[in-house]
Amino acid sequence: MTRRGQLGVVTGELDAAGVPYRVLQGGKHLKVKFGQRLEHLLVISRTPSDRRADRNARAGVRRALRGQAI
Repeated sequence: MTRRGQLGVVTGELDAAGVPYRVLQGGKHLKVKFGQRLEHLLVISRTPSDRRADRNARAGVRRALRGQAI
């Protein structure tokens, strides 16, 4: 796993899928809105709590893309 962090992992997956997204900052978490109308939301922490955080973020965005047929 590279040291891109959760945000890099999530935006990389969205870029690879060709899905538009916007990153919102505020508070302790980052919010990534994505989809054609930015109707989906994924919340990730600014500072991961464990070594699997990047993998969990990747799994979350892939699950959302697969589940919503984006």
